[in-house]
Amino acid sequence: MTERWTDERLDRFAATVERFIIGADERMEELTAVTQAIGRDVAQLVTTQQQSSQALNEAMIRLADTQEGVVRLLGSLDEDRPTILRKLNTIEGKVDNLLQRQGGEA
Repeated sequence: MTERWTDERLDRFAATVERFIIGADERMEELTAVTQAIGRDVAQLVTTQQQSSQALNEAMIRLADTQEGVVRLLGSLDEDRPTILRKLNTIEGKVDNLLQRQGGEA
């Protein structure tokens, strides 16, 4: 038995399809808006990550420069140590002479 479609039933069916299409369009617009918002958030995260990465790289370069400076300073101190020790020995000798003179005069 074949059911006959009346004009009224076709109109109701068309209205139902139209509501479905409108609802689908609204959901599609919402999904598009959400997708665009996610895209903006991802772009912002990428930018933030790139800035953080650049800041980290700059900090690492400064650290490496500082380490090189410390190594140069320590090397310089090692080179100057004999001179400093000689000067200290000279001062010590002069102090010993002064103390001996004071001890001999007393």
